[in-house]
Amino acid sequence: MNRALSSYAVFDLDGTLADSLGDIARALGRVMRHHGRSPISAEQTRELIGKGPKTLIERAWMASGRPADEKQAVEITKQYLEEYRKNPKGGTRSFPGVDEGLRRLVQRGWKLGLCTNKDGRTAVLKREEVDRSTPRIMAQYGITEVSRTEVGERRLAKGSFEKREEK
Repeated sequence: MNRALSSYAVFDLDGTLADSLGDIARALGRVMRHHGRSPISAEQTRELIGKGPKTLIERAWMASGRPADEKQAVEITKQYLEEYRKNPKGGTRSFPGVDEGLRRLVQRGWKLGLCTNKDGRTAVLKREEVDRSTPRIMAQYGITEVSRTEVGERRLAKGSFEKREEK
């Protein structure tokens, strides 16, 4: 292994470091009710998660009756993201052992990174937002101290990516 890269680790957030299922399921449920659909359970939501918010919406619409066409899926995804951002209490919590494991890595000099397929407005925070908005596990271990690179879900679907670094 390249020694220059040997003390860096990048972790997935949702479902790996943090249990965000409740927040995702609640936001999805609110959007489904708004569109006259019955919300699905958290366990059903867990089975639909993967490949970003638009795919979640497409799968939820399919599971609840009739699929959304492309235009509807894009619009409903925007609504879902707004609902997700509105979460007032932030029910996402780190899984047992994560805090201690990350603390040990930082104590040993590791630089930590976070990978998520959340859209840029949800995932990337400005420095002044860190104290009030960053999940505890990110701020506590200095993940907010490093430069961040955003790869937007929309761009990945097209086979290219958009990079934005915060200095």
